[in-house]
Amino acid sequence: MPKMDGYTATKKIKERLPKTPIIACSADVLNGEKQKSIEAGCSDYLAKPTSKEALLFMVEKHIWKTL
Repeated sequence: MPKMDGYTATKKIKERLPKTPIIACSADVLNGEKQKSIEAGCSDYLAKPTSKEALLFMVEKHIWKTL
């Protein structure tokens, strides 16, 4: 993102909408990206490349948690 990284965006979203699920998706899996994402407030993490099925499963999983 040109003006803000994903961690900052996640923190800002969570400040206003704390129950909103955020799923991080990154190709950088070796440098603790998952842990950094969770610490920033993401609900979950998917490593790229990912499948449509994995993404849909993750979205469904977190939608059910918010109901």
